[in-house]
Amino acid sequence: MNNSADFMRLAVDHVSGCLDADGQRHLADAIEADPAACQALADQVVLDRVLRREVSPMIDVEKIMREVLRSDIPTKNKGDLSSRTEKTPSPNRHARPSRKTRTLPQRRRTLISSPWFRSLAALITISSMLALVMTLMNRDAADRGVMIATIQDGAGVVWNRPPRVPGSNRIVRNTLDLRAGIAEVSFATGATVIIEGPTVIELTGRNQAHLLQGRASAHVPPSASGFTFTSDGLTVVDRGTAFGLSRSADRRVQLHVFTGAVEAQSHSARTPLLVNANNAVQRDPLTDTLTAIPCRPLHFYRELHPRELSLDVADLVAGGNGRGSGFADGIDPRSGELVSSPSIGGILSDGQYHRVKQASVIDGVFIPRDDQVITSQGHHFPFPSTNGNAYDIIRRGGIKTTYDHPMKQIPAIFDGIDYETPDHSVLGMHANCGFTIDLVALARNHPGMFAERFTARVANFKEALPIECFADFWVIIDGIMVKHFRDMTPRKAAESIDVSLPVGSRFLTLVS
Repeated sequence: MNNSADFMRLAVDHVSGCLDADGQRHLADAIEADPAACQALADQVVLDRVLRREVSPMIDVEKIMREVLRSDIPTKNKGDLSSRTEKTPSPNRHARPSRKTRTLPQRRRTLISSPWFRSLAALITISSMLALVMTLMNRDAADRGVMIATIQDGAGVVWNRPPRVPGSNRIVRNTLDLRAGIAEVSFATGATVIIEGPTVIELTGRNQAHLLQGRASAHVPPSASGFTFTSDGLTVVDRGTAFGLSRSADRRVQLHVFTGAVEAQSHSARTPLLVNANNAVQRDPLTDTLTAIPCRPLHFYRELHPRELSLDVADLVAGGNGRGSGFADGIDPRSGELVSSPSIGGILSDGQYHRVKQASVIDGVFIPRDDQVITSQGHHFPFPSTNGNAYDIIRRGGIKTTYDHPMKQIPAIFDGIDYETPDHSVLGMHANCGFTIDLVALARNHPGMFAERFTARVANFKEALPIECFADFWVIIDGIMVKHFRDMTPRKAAESIDVSLPVGSRFLTLVS
């Protein structure tokens, strides 16, 4: 071993773990010949281990080690390491500790004072700062949604905090709080998610999201297969399909599969449940179990600019948006309050028109008797004389009676179809009662759209009474009658209603 370049090559190969047997012999000879070489090599081993354990993987450790070895090789007699062996051995060699034993207590002082150790300390400090900065930058990148998704607004969008860079569609925060309207989130993978306000959604990855509240629908092409949507204990993994996910105020999460199939798994389940097209499940937050429910695609927006929507009038009466968000049983016609309760039995009209404040599209309710105000704008309608009596609330889900049992219901069955089953919708209006829908408010809730038609089927439910029951039903637009069904009895078939709503219409009134 006769020069520093050879020693550096041997030392680097040794530290890197690729020194062959012949090289190991040459390195051992150099170490035995020169104490400084032995110490330098030991220091390099320590440095290499620290670097590989503590420093970011972006740093070239081998390059650093080569530079450190170059600077740390003894400068005296650099051309011949063997010339630096001890010239004057102690006369009492056997009475004192060996050279290797002597150097141990000095190692700490030598490491701290050596130039490479000071460089190492600075390097570790810098790399720690770099790691911190990189962590913060990555966190900020997640918050900014960089390369995760873009967003496009539909009509009437109201954000709690603007989610995009001004003048672009690039998302700058990973939590999207949509107060009103609809918006489309497009992931880099090709998956698209339509969200409807009020909804809060968090983008948790380049192909995954978390629904905090509200409802959203996802379309996942094959390129984005594996798209993952989570919400309050439910994990949904898509396999190239379309589905809707909703989370209600009571923490119930529903999954509705429109096409294809998805895997749904609650926290406590060991294996996922495969949910196919036209099926739906709901997670119970108390039991963490999944139960089958009817699939209702109409409860979700599936495109940013829909051409038409079907709204459930019974859901509107329950305080909902017409697609399943209703939270009450119905409206008390005596006060206009949204209530949830068993049958309230017989009630008496006060002749007043009562505004409904808790359901944004329901203008008001009343119990008709003779000439009656039927809108907040003062429209009147001359009904036949009544006794002013009414029964129960205007109820989503049929009519509950107190005849034999407090919770007995008059079955909403006509033409062999039970309209109280989950995959149907029914509104119970026991005579005498009426309510009015504000069509302008309805359009305001769905920007860019307007109410075009009202369709329904109406029938007199069969009550468990020994007497014949007669009822009339009216459809009135802005105070003008457009449909009237007279003397309906349980024996008569259900009547179909299909009424066009003229452009500019304001109020649709339904009366029993």
